[in-house]
Amino acid sequence: MGKLIIFDMDGTLIDSDKTIIRCMEEASSNFGYRIHSIRENIGILKLDDILALNDIPEKNINEILMFYKKCYSETFYLDTKPMNKSVETLEYLQNKNRLGVLTLKYEDLTRKLLEYFFRNVKFEFLVGGDSGIKNKTEGLKRIVDISGEDRSQIYYVGDRGSDMKAAMEAGINGIWVSFGLGLNDSFPQDYRFYKIDSFDKIIDLLRANRKS
Repeated sequence: MGKLIIFDMDGTLIDSDKTIIRCMEEASSNFGYRIHSIRENIGILKLDDILALNDIPEKNINEILMFYKKCYSETFYLDTKPMNKSVETLEYLQNKNRLGVLTLKYEDLTRKLLEYFFRNVKFEFLVGGDSGIKNKTEGLKRIVDISGEDRSQIYYVGDRGSDMKAAMEAGINGIWVSFGLGLNDSFPQDYRFYKIDSFDKIIDLLRANRKS
């Protein structure tokens, strides 16, 4: 029996923090602002929340984000890359499982990245940060409800402690990738999640958890 495997993007499917930081700094400086605390909040806060955290007035946030989005869309190939062994692992997993993506990135940017880096992989579900969700828990619950899958057969793969918290709150399995951005994050103490140190190890983990 196949499973539904939902992936985070930044720090999980792709190594993208250099692009995000570069474009956020370029966009904010273009309007006379200097922002901090970007890397530690990637995948945890939406970009507008990161800007608000840096005391940038609401009237300028949309302008900065428009500049950021253009920068990201046109230059991501300079310093974003797929995580090691992610492409071949996903191509293998899609044969017997359903795949999805939950991210706080813009959905159209996410689709562009998926088509660029994972062109032979079918992602059945995609929920982005601009799709009306307040947080990742809401996004996971939306995918779970749409999929109709048993929660015991659904996994969320992410690199942040907040990803594991979202999986816990959505009532599904969590898989933490230790090679992402969340090595020093806080993790939920009352939730048993899985850990993998290499992307391809997810195959072994799912085999071990296969229903008899």
